[in-house]
Amino acid sequence: MTRQTFMLIVIVYGFILGFVMFFLPGFAVSAYAGNPENVNETSTMRFLGAFQIGFNFVAIAIRTSTDTKVIRTYLLATAGVLFGSLGIGMYYVFTNQVPFLPSNWLDVFIWVSLGLGCLYFWNKEK
Repeated sequence: MTRQTFMLIVIVYGFILGFVMFFLPGFAVSAYAGNPENVNETSTMRFLGAFQIGFNFVAIAIRTSTDTKVIRTYLLATAGVLFGSLGIGMYYVFTNQVPFLPSNWLDVFIWVSLGLGCLYFWNKEK
């Protein structure tokens, strides 16, 4: 798989996630055991969805770039977001007793896979 193809997979996943978070924040909140009636939770989810959508527009703009610094920065930042989010989520599951739903295993698998892929291509881009 080429780096451009991998980035396209990350972009498509990011847009799906971002659009669900932005346009269906109640559904997204409930998928993480939150309260879809809580305006603070849904507005935060909508904000994160907008951020995710914007981040993916940047990725589209640089996907075919030949500037190694730009690509490596994007890949490292994406890996940081994925592993950082995973770490924060696990911290709250184990310390604050936030429920870990069976469907969350899919998120863990996707985030670890994409994060490792980002690190692989980050290392490959020299």
